Amino acid sequence: MGAWGRQRSLACALLGAASVAVAQPVPAPATADSGWSGDLAFGLQLSGSTYISRRTTADADVAYRQGQYQLLGELAFDREVVKVEGQPLEVDRDRYDVNLKVRRYLDDPAVFLFVSPRFRHNANGYYVTTRALRLGGGWVARPSDTLTLTLEGATGYRTAGLQGGGRVNEALWGARAQLRWQLSESVQLRANLAHEQSALERYRTVDLGLRTKLSAHLGVLVKASYERGYPFSSTARSAETELDVSLSYAL
Repeated sequence: MGAWGRQRSLACALLGAASVAVAQPVPAPATADSGWSGDLAFGLQLSGSTYISRRTTADADVAYRQGQYQLLGELAFDREVVKVEGQPLEVDRDRYDVNLKVRRYLDDPAVFLFVSPRFRHNANGYYVTTRALRLGGGWVARPSDTLTLTLEGATGYRTAGLQGGGRVNEALWGARAQLRWQLSESVQLRANLAHEQSALERYRTVDLGLRTKLSAHLGVLVKASYERGYPFSSTARSAETELDVSLSYAL
């Protein structure tokens, strides 16, 4: 075979290999976050002097990822019962906050849209109960394998029951920032900042937590939290700062 024949055979072979490579489907990148993740935390505090106090707390932050969709659930529960000698039991604190969220990640895996119902109850708050539905979007940044920052913005509509009676229906908007930083193999730093606002009320929460792993699933969660809610029509405000220690279970 001459030089031209050998070159033509080589070219045909290269073209054939290229066509086979192009015809092969490109596998979708694996999603590292597929499946369940998150943890549950429980706390119980007992104290007594001239009265007996029993406080129960629960926190949940779980997520399930499948492809471009992710289901997230958050729960904050806090109830305290006080018993004074010679008097019946009294509920001193009764509140919970439930957030559900369905995210759909776009072609850019750092950008997502979401729909989120929220149910909030606080027996001593300006709004005793609220039910809201929010639509929004967000962005996830991962500067390193140990650090994740999530930013969200949303708008929506809610119905709320007032402390003095009656109900209001109103539009709202909100913003949120979340930080997860794996300081070491066994220690994780968590931070959450959330702000929700309507024409009548502002509600803001800040959480800073440190989870120390004891085993593959069990850990100790130390969390400092700040909560503030107040109406625009009044100078009355409710602000509270707490430090809680609880046992957590990682999924």
